[in-house]
Amino acid sequence: MTRHQPLRRKSPMKRKPSPLRRSRVRPVSIAPKKVARRKAYLELRKRWLAEHPVCELCHNRLSDDVHHKAGRRGPLLTDTRYFASLCRTCHRAVHAEPKLARAGGWLVKPPPQP
Repeated sequence: MTRHQPLRRKSPMKRKPSPLRRSRVRPVSIAPKKVARRKAYLELRKRWLAEHPVCELCHNRLSDDVHHKAGRRGPLLTDTRYFASLCRTCHRAVHAEPKLARAGGWLVKPPPQP
């Protein structure tokens, strides 16, 4: 049995948007307050790593990251009481094993915010 005409749908197919054709994304404006806070943090981070060049956990490698023991939300981003300089390997290990990190004091609960 051969068909002479191609199959036709009774209702038109709904077109899916092409993944190649995307809508124009507008640049996101960042609040000036956030920009200032980030700039201050980056300067503080640079100074902290210069003052603490060796990983505080393994004491073998140079520190790459500033670990925030109590998180980075709000004023904790620039609170040096909760900073620790860690190499990338130790920093990943701290976040991979949060129970051990809490027991060792590398992760602490943030203080209540006013």
